[in-house]
Amino acid sequence: MKRLLLIIPFLLLFSSVDAQLFKVFGHDVGFIYVGPRVGMSMSRISNWTEAGGLENKSKYGYQFGVVGEFGITSRFSFETELNFLSRGMRQTDGDITSKIKVNYIGIPLLAKYSFSFLGLKKVYVKGGTYQDVRTGGEFVYESPAFSDTQPLDNAGWTRMDWGLVIGAGAEYPVDYVFGD
Repeated sequence: MKRLLLIIPFLLLFSSVDAQLFKVFGHDVGFIYVGPRVGMSMSRISNWTEAGGLENKSKYGYQFGVVGEFGITSRFSFETELNFLSRGMRQTDGDITSKIKVNYIGIPLLAKYSFSFLGLKKVYVKGGTYQDVRTGGEFVYESPAFSDTQPLDNAGWTRMDWGLVIGAGAEYPVDYVFGD
């Protein structure tokens, strides 16, 4: 399963889907793009107690889903996603480890502005908000003599998480041909 999660992002790097502009009376007015979203996350629960001098450490997780971009012009668009996210944290004290694993369905809504810069085909900045809904979670306690897993109940855990998002990126044109 871990190999599959590592192979899929590399395969997606070599696939290309171009969003086409619609023409109305000879003018470019917009586009629609739909594609996959696969990634990795590193999260930590910042408001969890650091009792007994234990340090809260980050947990690696995964995310996958679908992204949709709705262009108003060739430069300005709105982007939304539907993602499944894995987040959490861990604490370690010698042989004793405690982990919190939490799963979410995430829906970000972003505004995106694209432009050309330094020979790159497309450089973009984006920002907006996200809303995540908790779908499950568990607290795991492991020691050499004992192991226990408890579901996260609603006592002290909210079902919703929201926040602000900012980002930037660039696209560089690559010519490739398969199977010649």
